[in-house]
Amino acid sequence: MPATPPIPALRAPGLAVRSQLRLGVINVIGKLLAALQIALFGLSASPAHVYRHGSCAGSAATDAHVDHFATFNLFGGTKGPYWSLVNAWHLGSLTNSDYSLTITNFTCLFPNQTVMRWSFPSTTNAANVYAYPEIVYGSQAGGGFIVPLNTPPAKTISSFSNLSVTYTVTATFTTSDDADFLIETWVQTAPGNPATNVNEVGFLAHTPAANLDQVLNGLSHSFDYSSGGFNARIAANADNSFIVIMPVTTAGGTTPRDMIAGTQTIPLLGILHALVTEGYISGTNYISGYEFGFEVAKNNGSVLVHDIKWTWN
Repeated sequence: MPATPPIPALRAPGLAVRSQLRLGVINVIGKLLAALQIALFGLSASPAHVYRHGSCAGSAATDAHVDHFATFNLFGGTKGPYWSLVNAWHLGSLTNSDYSLTITNFTCLFPNQTVMRWSFPSTTNAANVYAYPEIVYGSQAGGGFIVPLNTPPAKTISSFSNLSVTYTVTATFTTSDDADFLIETWVQTAPGNPATNVNEVGFLAHTPAANLDQVLNGLSHSFDYSSGGFNARIAANADNSFIVIMPVTTAGGTTPRDMIAGTQTIPLLGILHALVTEGYISGTNYISGYEFGFEVAKNNGSVLVHDIKWTWN
C-alpha cells in the first residue's frame, strides 16, 4: 500500500485536516474493505434495489450504513471511468441512528440522474465535514482508493489541450452552509501514485461561510484570476500543498459565485495554467482523475446530478 502523505497542521478554525486525513482514512480502511469485497463478491458489497426512472428500470443504491466506502461502477458495470463513492469518511462517533447517506445510481443512465441523499446532525464536527458523496472520473485522490479498470489517460498539465467539466445539478439543502460543492484533483509527480501527490487542488462550486473564511483568512497567500468573463480568487497554504479555487462574481472580488443552478461549465485548464504561471504547481506534473461531490457538514439534503460530462484532451 502506498505511503499516505503526512497530515498537515490545521488550515483554518473549524476546518481541521479535511483532505489529508480523508485520504489517509480511505487508503487504510477503504482499500481493505474494497479488497474484501472483490475477494468475496467481485463488486461493491452494498445492497442493490430496483427502481423505475422513466425508461430506466434498474438502479443500485449504495448505503453508508452497509459500507462507509461503498462504490458503484468501480468493480462491475463498465468499471469506470465514471464511478460513485459514498465516502462517509469522517463519521466519528455517529451511529446508524444518527445519520443516513445513500447514492442511487441508475444503471442505464449513469453517471447521469444520480441521486445523493443525506441526513446528519444539525451541528458540525471539528472538521466541518462528515462525508463526501461523489462521482469520480478516473482515479480518486490520485489513486488513493481502488483505481477502476477504465480511466482517462493520466496527463501532465502542460500536455492538455482541453480540460473542463459541464454539469447540471439540482441541490436541496436545509441551509446554504450545510455542504460545499467540491470538484477537486490531486497533482502528482508520478501518474496514479498517491505517494507522489504534491498538490490538492479544489474548486468550490458552492462556498459555505466556513469555506469562505478559509479562502479569505485561513490560507497564507492568494491571487486573482480572470479570463473570458470567468473570475476566481485562488488561495493556498504556505507550501501550496492545499489550493482552493473560489469563483467570484467580479474580477478581483471576494463574493463567491454560486455554480449550482443551471448548466455550468468550469474551464479548469485555464485555471491550472494560471497556477503553473504563478508557481503554485508544476506543468510537468500529472493528474489522473477528478472528484465531483458535496462535503456534508450538517442537516438534511439531497442532490440530483442531471448530467455530467468531462472533456479530457
